[in-house]
Amino acid sequence: MKILVVDDDLTALSLLEAALNLYGFKHITLASSAREAFYAIKHAEQPFDCFLLDYRMPEVDGVDLCARLRAFPEYKATPIIFVTAASDRISVNTAYAVGAVDYVSKPIDPQEIGVRVSIAEKLVLEERERKKQDVPRRHSFEAEERFPNFTIEDPVPIFGLNRVISSVALENYLESQGDGCKNDVVSILAINEFDEIYRKASPAFAYAVLREVAKVIADSLERTAPLISYNGYGEFICISKKTSTMTSGGHTRQINSRLARLNMRFEDTTPCKPTVLIGKPAKHSLWTSSTPSKLIEKALEASEGQNSPFRSAANSMKNATNCSSPVLNI
Repeated sequence: MKILVVDDDLTALSLLEAALNLYGFKHITLASSAREAFYAIKHAEQPFDCFLLDYRMPEVDGVDLCARLRAFPEYKATPIIFVTAASDRISVNTAYAVGAVDYVSKPIDPQEIGVRVSIAEKLVLEERERKKQDVPRRHSFEAEERFPNFTIEDPVPIFGLNRVISSVALENYLESQGDGCKNDVVSILAINEFDEIYRKASPAFAYAVLREVAKVIADSLERTAPLISYNGYGEFICISKKTSTMTSGGHTRQINSRLARLNMRFEDTTPCKPTVLIGKPAKHSLWTSSTPSKLIEKALEASEGQNSPFRSAANSMKNATNCSSPVLNI
């Protein structure tokens, strides 16, 4: 696996290289700035398989570098891991929002680095195996190009949108927070009758609908600094700050109003008008311990009910903790 490590601290670069060598990773390129990183990327014979980035660097910092990497088609799904001393909540959230899949705090622990990169390697190898079986092409709304099939239950990652993260990144984010979720609100948003959209649409169009809905949700909830992850079956998990005075009903109307203006159409030209429903949000309680995972479970349970698009909490939690969702290069 080819790894590019970027850190302006030369001592940290040496320690990271030694830690990776200890776990059998030998194809390592070191860069002390974003400029050096882009030079290495430009002149690489084959794309890199994984990036390790420092957060705070002069000129172009890790956040900006991560966002720029995600703009390259070949790096939309490449594992990007932050290894940094910036461990405050805002820094962690920002890193995941721009596309990180994992976040490791300094001082450098060789064992932790080895384990995290080994997990990333597993994702890379799984993706290579999928490409052998099905080579996807770029999708279009007309959906005439071939698109890799995915089942309606799959928590497929949605790339290229700020604050929309994969299920893998969501799980890593939850682990990094521990009990630090006192200011979090967790809501579940579901696309009404997504099973009908999925049944009628091609895989390309179904994915395009998910991406457009995710973008509208992220834009509509921007003030709450949300992290949003698709959880399968037209269902999104949203973790946000307790700062918004708008009710769930208000957010629902705002999101659906924006969706109505998209003017999407199925391949047969009939209108596709997705709408969403927001479940009852779950908040941290002063009287009980509420880890992020518990908050998600509470939100899923609160959203259950007859005649609603939400699945049972048991089925939803299975997807929320699934790290093997297919990675699509789109």
